[in-house]
Amino acid sequence: MKRQTGGTVTVFSMGPDSARSVLMDGVARGADRGVLISDPALSGADVPATAYTLAQAIKSTGQYPCVLTGNHTTDGDTGFVGAALAQCLSYAYLSGVKSIVTIEEDGITVICERTGYTLRMKALFPCVI
Repeated sequence: MKRQTGGTVTVFSMGPDSARSVLMDGVARGADRGVLISDPALSGADVPATAYTLAQAIKSTGQYPCVLTGNHTTDGDTGFVGAALAQCLSYAYLSGVKSIVTIEEDGITVICERTGYTLRMKALFPCVI
């Protein structure tokens, strides 16, 4: 996406100091910078607290047309943080994204996987996928 659009990539992680390795890996893979949100008060944060904290970090560091999240974490692994993050940011949300088809000026078209079938969907920017 970065090469295609000429944009920049910022990697965010919320966790203990040991999460720096995740950020360093992201930068090694081409991200422009990493942001670690780390505070003992956040230890054991639930989905709403995690999403809110990440949303505040995202809002405070710039405007991002597309936020990509994963489905898995090293702790709770609920798979709900992406949806909650989209809600906190008031962004469109697409789940189960398996591949990106096109990136256009106004949005992104993706393939989303569902149980037994796939969907081709488009989200207008800004969005979380």
